Amino acid sequence: MNVELSHDDLVNILSYLNSDCHFAIEKADGEEYEKAEDDCFEDILARHLLNGGNIVIIDNNAEGEVYCNLPHKIGEDDEVEYTVSYQDFLNGFQCDEALPYVEDMINETDDYWTSYNLIQCVLFGEIIYG
Repeated sequence: MNVELSHDDLVNILSYLNSDCHFAIEKADGEEYEKAEDDCFEDILARHLLNGGNIVIIDNNAEGEVYCNLPHKIGEDDEVEYTVSYQDFLNGFQCDEALPYVEDMINETDDYWTSYNLIQCVLFGEIIYG
């Protein structure tokens, strides 16, 4: 399945996950972002990804365990901070376990669990948290 992700797709995926993951923008020194009046943080993250930038997804459940080969660092509370690109999203959405959730997203029947499982496919290439 060939997947393309729109700004709105990325915003929806990221906005469902604010209780299990935290997000940050990886930006160059001095790089600033314009924020439109109705932008939420997820809008800025999505725009950054679509413009070729990376974001940081912080896995709060990691307990110091790293489950993939993405660039990462372990935080002081044993969370793992993964650096991901738009291409990492596309790659994750191609894994077999992601396909039913991608279909839910396409059919607009997605919810928290859709996003939670998709983000695991992006980070780990599989679903590791039940």
